[in-house]
Amino acid sequence: MREIIGWPDVEVILAGLNREGVGILDGTMDEMRELIALAGEKGKGVYGMKVFAGGMLYAEAREALDFGLTMPGVDCIAVGMQNREEIVFNSAVASGLPVPDEVLAALDTRKRELHIRPFCKACGACVESCRYGALVMGEKMPIVDEEKCILCGYCGFACPSMAIKII
Repeated sequence: MREIIGWPDVEVILAGLNREGVGILDGTMDEMRELIALAGEKGKGVYGMKVFAGGMLYAEAREALDFGLTMPGVDCIAVGMQNREEIVFNSAVASGLPVPDEVLAALDTRKRELHIRPFCKACGACVESCRYGALVMGEKMPIVDEEKCILCGYCGFACPSMAIKII
């Protein structure tokens, strides 16, 4: 991001943006805030991505969404949604409206799972970070033991390529 801010032919910058700084590989969230402000000063639009950190912040969805929506200098955000309840929740929070109780109940009871995406580099950082022994290294990528996995997200925070999501 630091490099492309000065490129005259770039009008919009896609920036990784979430409360935990997940996916920012060569800097910190504080540095990202500074770069977002600089981008605005240079007339660039900023499109915030990964506000839910690949699902790792699902348990703090309102706070994660508010973080992206209220970040100074961010013009819009991208949020992943998989069902009607997530669409209603995100729309209500973004609009400052109350989230219907039945939507909150459906989201609270939704079965979630850990998903390792095909671009996993099999570095093993997730396996090392799992406090519950729910991940073991397979031939090409980690394998999840769903009986042991509590969806804490430590593995996703440890993954340098954001190849782990909670869906």
